[in-house]
Amino acid sequence: MIRIAPLPAGGAAECEAILRSLPEWFGQEGAIRDWRGDLPFLETCAALEDGRIVGFVCLKDLQPRLAEIHVIAVRREWHRRGVGRALVEHAERACLARDITALEVKTLGPGEPDEAYAGTRAFYAAMGFEPVEETTRIWGQANPCLILRKRLRRAGED
Repeated sequence: MIRIAPLPAGGAAECEAILRSLPEWFGQEGAIRDWRGDLPFLETCAALEDGRIVGFVCLKDLQPRLAEIHVIAVRREWHRRGVGRALVEHAERACLARDITALEVKTLGPGEPDEAYAGTRAFYAAMGFEPVEETTRIWGQANPCLILRKRLRRAGED
């Protein structure tokens, strides 16, 4: 049974290992180091199975009512088992609890065809995220960045 909880003490090393095990998404050494360094300072939650981190999500506030999924990763053997969905849903609830009404995520845009990222974009679409912009200003010409956003609503809101 998966449980979502704040990142356990010392969990950043396990999160780094997850990132390194997924090079098709997290293949840039500098980015991995940056993400690992950010984990203790940003709101980070882990998906735990018998105390082992099987996935994690890290949130970063961008504006008073806007946050982003700074990084999210799930161990490969746990893909397509609801862990990513549980992490995003937890992130949404955490944002709503702080009156954040929109959640963004950045991923590789469709301007650079990549099978792994096509699956990522499909996942976010299924979670209700919509494209805002594809730009090369963030990650450069070779890595077009797709910014996706989801308006967050409490139960019963239109």
